[in-house]
Amino acid sequence: MFFTKFDMFLALPITADHPVICNAETESFLVHTRNLCDFFEKARYRDDIISSDYGFPQSELGVPPQGDSRFDKSLAHIAYSRLCFSGETKKWLLDHFVPRLLPRIIAFLDHILSNSSVKIKAEDLQRAEQLRSTIQLPP
Repeated sequence: MFFTKFDMFLALPITADHPVICNAETESFLVHTRNLCDFFEKARYRDDIISSDYGFPQSELGVPPQGDSRFDKSLAHIAYSRLCFSGETKKWLLDHFVPRLLPRIIAFLDHILSNSSVKIKAEDLQRAEQLRSTIQLPP
C-alpha cells in the first residue's frame, strides 16, 4: 500500500558515485515523491488512493510550481519539452520535497494512529506504528 511510498521517500539514499546508478536512485526517489504529492494534494483520478480516503484532508504542499510539469515531462515521459530544461533549471530540486512532505507524512501517520475510526488492515496499522517510531522532524 502507500506505506511503501513512505519508506522509499524516507530511506532511499541518493549517494552513488556512478552517474547511471545515481540517476536510477534519483528517479526512484522522485517517482515516490510524485506519488506522495498526488496522495496528499490531488483529487482522485480513477481508482487512486488519496489521503482523504482516511479522513486526512488534502492540501497544497508548496512544492515549486514547476514540479508537476517536471514530473510529467522530465521524469515520466520521453518528451521534447525536456529540452527546455538546461543548466540550473535541469537540476531536480530534491531539497524542496523533504521539508514539505516529511511533516505531512508525520501528521498523516499520527492521524491514522490516533483515529480508531479509520479503517485500516492490522498489518498496515503495525507498519504505521513502526514508521512513526522511526521518523522525526529535524530540529
